[in-house]
Amino acid sequence: MRPAWNISTVAMIVLSLLPLAAQGQWLQSNGPYAGEIRSILVDGNNVFAGSGGSGVYRSSDGGTSWTPASSGLTNMTVNCFAVNGAGLFAGTYNGLFRSTDNGKS
Repeated sequence: MRPAWNISTVAMIVLSLLPLAAQGQWLQSNGPYAGEIRSILVDGNNVFAGSGGSGVYRSSDGGTSWTPASSGLTNMTVNCFAVNGAGLFAGTYNGLFRSTDNGKS
């Protein structure tokens, strides 16, 4: 015997799934407001954003606040990131840069 699907049963199923659908939406971060963001890297609690002309920014609170982390870069256009045990690597048009202190230098 097939179950009888009525409008109230279907409505209850749809309404129970709505909170799950709402959780999947994108929310805009609080920055960094550095123009074009070309690369992003997550390393532990840190999120790094490489901009198209303003250098590197770091967030340790899930993107709520951002700190410049570009000391020592000779080109502020950061196209890519990589991380391994030796540190954080940033690829720019002037070459590859390495930081061993989360982008402070």
